[in-house]
Amino acid sequence: CASKGKEVLYIALEAEDREIERRLKYRLIINQAYENGFGGEVKDASYKDWYRGNLQRLNDRFEEKIESIFASKYHGLSTFYRLEDFGIGDLKKKMMAVKDTCDLVILDHLHYIDIGQGDSENKAFKDIVKTIRDLALSTCVPIVIVAHLRKKERGRKTLIPSLDDFHGTSDVVKIATKAIVF
Repeated sequence: CASKGKEVLYIALEAEDREIERRLKYRLIINQAYENGFGGEVKDASYKDWYRGNLQRLNDRFEEKIESIFASKYHGLSTFYRLEDFGIGDLKKKMMAVKDTCDLVILDHLHYIDIGQGDSENKAFKDIVKTIRDLALSTCVPIVIVAHLRKKERGRKTLIPSLDDFHGTSDVVKIATKAIVF
């Protein structure tokens, strides 16, 4: 969405500082490498290779262009990185701060929202998802939530997980306005 001119807030509770921006820049560098005849140098490359500095020659060659493309293409992207505890009250504050300017909020990830001491995990996540749904409906800003799936059971016959595979509680998919598994 941000590359289409929309205002997007990415709440990265699981990522390290600036990771989202680095991953987007990595993709841009790889694209530039292919467009400029350096595809052979990156055909087996990964984000980890780039992050570790193994593609520095390409980085140096395309850095100025990538910065310009990134600033233009992702000018609507705002990111928030978790530095300390982040509870549902913090999410409410973030949503209220961006409700008039934001087109989409991505919350990565549900299971990194802190719950209170002694709370039942199932009840806490049910309350969190209810609050997120209420925030999305009251602010008219869609919220995409990333959540874990349960570990694959041995002997499972299907490759594609179902809605029942959401980790923590089945209430996540019951309360959400739409749930997608991939």
